[in-house]
Amino acid sequence: MKHFASAMIALLLSACSATAPQTCAAGHPAVETQLYFGLSKKDGPVGAKEWQDFVARHITSRFSEGFTVADARGFWLGAAKRTIAENSKIVIRVHEPGKDDAAIAAIIADYKQRYAQESVLRVDLPVCAAF
Repeated sequence: MKHFASAMIALLLSACSATAPQTCAAGHPAVETQLYFGLSKKDGPVGAKEWQDFVARHITSRFSEGFTVADARGFWLGAAKRTIAENSKIVIRVHEPGKDDAAIAAIIADYKQRYAQESVLRVDLPVCAAF
């Protein structure tokens, strides 16, 4: 039973890995990174012009090979134990494993500093990509 539990823990932890799949039926192993940017700030929302400026200055140059931006609405539990809704943007980037880590970290740091955000959610998923 002890060995079974150890094997299950190892299996579950490996599912959290940001590495790409080992084999693909089509395309090549890659990582899909999703970055979730909340648009609320103390003095009002991040406006469309502000967001476009951030994309132009901080994302486009770092992801010159391409990325996708999607509108979203996020929900999270606030300190008062009430659900808070917030407009958000999701930036999606498919890349080689490990290739864009420094750029992603810089984008997150820039956004947090510029808009006084506590966090930017990063999700890494192993995928197969074909262009």
